[in-house]
Amino acid sequence: MKHYFAVCCIIKDEDNLEEFIIYNIILGASQIYIYDNESKIPIKDRLLHNFFFKKYCTVINFPGKSQQMNAYNHCIKNYKSDIHWLAVIDGDEYIVPKQTFTLTELLQKHEDKDAIGINWFFFGTSYHNTKQNGLIIDKYRHCENDQDRHIKVICKPDTVNYFNNPHIPVMKQGYMIKDIKDNNLNSAFNHNYTTDIVQINHYTFKSLEECNNKHYRGNADSENRRNLYDQSIHNLHNHQIDDFLPNKYMNLILSYISMIAVNNDIYRALNPDLRSFNNTQCYEHLLSSSIRERRPMHIGDKFPQFDRSIFRNDNPQLAHMNDLELELHYIYSQE
Repeated sequence: MKHYFAVCCIIKDEDNLEEFIIYNIILGASQIYIYDNESKIPIKDRLLHNFFFKKYCTVINFPGKSQQMNAYNHCIKNYKSDIHWLAVIDGDEYIVPKQTFTLTELLQKHEDKDAIGINWFFFGTSYHNTKQNGLIIDKYRHCENDQDRHIKVICKPDTVNYFNNPHIPVMKQGYMIKDIKDNNLNSAFNHNYTTDIVQINHYTFKSLEECNNKHYRGNADSENRRNLYDQSIHNLHNHQIDDFLPNKYMNLILSYISMIAVNNDIYRALNPDLRSFNNTQCYEHLLSSSIRERRPMHIGDKFPQFDRSIFRNDNPQLAHMNDLELELHYIYSQE
């Protein structure tokens, strides 16, 4: 079955990769093509043990320097027959539709287009010197005053010839790149105002600490090292606060994170009507129905009073049980 909307990205040691994937699934992507450019922890090892990421992610090992264009062209060549719309973006770029909830809904309104250029909106450090725990979209809310002229593209792969620029592809004869307001685009820049409809939140800096880490690591599309940053970086892209993305999507992202961490045995125990389900059926129910049906996924959802240490101390006869066995024992003891 053809993916209506998919994402292509090349990744090297992206700390918030899981957040990026979940966000794009919420936007409507049904497959994320991830090119692993020598991550210290191989992305296959990081992701593919989990049922959610195994379902939605195709991971391709792609070592070497300056591989961004090669990765994009590999994706176009090898997967174009599987994809209707393909967003070609980086792991720190979050597409934000302003007038629809999903990107799929927006794309369905623009089927007459071959490729759509979407402007960046730069987000700064939010004055953080050190790396922040939690979601990027939550911790980094300070941004530039206006859209940047640079674009990234969502394209129909069968209209693309090849990529020689990370921002735009070379289109086949007779096909065009347009912005969301139907203006023709002939370069990586768009000066037309379009971010009232859609934008790309570009979390290019994050904290000062992370900027310096990028300096030492380099990046996927260049053999050159980035300049070493100092406190002056806080003067860039921190001019206003934009809460639109976290206000719209953060709670759902957190629900997905909770879902992904579910243990099948616990989920079945908490939901007696699912106890006959095998693991595959349980995973499918989690993906399709758990959030919508507001199912308890973790023991604290149904039994907020449960404290593992207290329960273990109060029941020394259960000392031989591991944490999972102890939680299951507690759940069944409440029936």
